Amino acid sequence: MGFFSRLSRPSATSSGSNDDPPPPYNVSEDRSAPSTLHLETATEKPNASIDPNPTPIPYIERSPKEQLRRYLIKILVFTFSVDIEKLDNALGTPIYVDKDGKRKDEPKKNSTLSDQEKTDLYKLAIAVKRLHRKASTNCWNTTFQADRDLVIKAVSSISRDLTSSTKKYPSPGVHAAFALDLISNYADHHCDPALWTKTHLGQWTTNVLYRASDAFDYSIAAHAKLIGDVAPNEEVRFVLGHAQEAFQEKWGVNSVKATESYYMAIRDGYTELYGVLRNS
Repeated sequence: MGFFSRLSRPSATSSGSNDDPPPPYNVSEDRSAPSTLHLETATEKPNASIDPNPTPIPYIERSPKEQLRRYLIKILVFTFSVDIEKLDNALGTPIYVDKDGKRKDEPKKNSTLSDQEKTDLYKLAIAVKRLHRKASTNCWNTTFQADRDLVIKAVSSISRDLTSSTKKYPSPGVHAAFALDLISNYADHHCDPALWTKTHLGQWTTNVLYRASDAFDYSIAAHAKLIGDVAPNEEVRFVLGHAQEAFQEKWGVNSVKATESYYMAIRDGYTELYGVLRNS
């Protein structure tokens, strides 16, 4: 660990004041009662190459494990500018038919998540941020049980079950602290291209000293491991992996070694948050 590794990391809670998310969202917190979320809009800026009026993705209720997989894939797609059409093909494109049973073109999409999923992910991200702030300031006794239950059910109790089915000897799966870190981060950028530098990886690209730090390398390696753990098949792993390789080429990353550990990439406070959630 050299000079660059001792650089002060961008704060995991530096966006806004306390738990206030970035526009266009508005969250109000009543100190005497559970916080309520007022979601004014949850739209994401469409990719210019995608139909500006895409067909809405239907909401399908899934198991917590599969829903977490979709959330993390969504974050990877945004982080590495993954081609959604290629990803759809890798995931298994359904056949669409008209009312007469004839095959028709697949509807265009500008996101891997439905509007309801994006709303749910944002609510989850806000809950994680609230808990992270409380755990980081020794204020755990004033956290809401509803927040604890939501985050435990949706993330911390199941993330280790996410491991690629293509592995003969599966790894222990996604470290809950890293999953909490990435999901909390969603509240900072909500997949808005203008806020890409607020992603876990994007934060390290903002100046040359950050890019030269060990933390940038740790984050890149952890994202690669995440791809291996959340990809449901080899085709998806290749689509996500090629996108990461393009990212590494863009930023001149050529000396990062593959890792089986998330630990060094986890930002301050999230390992401790996972610890207190396990005992809640």
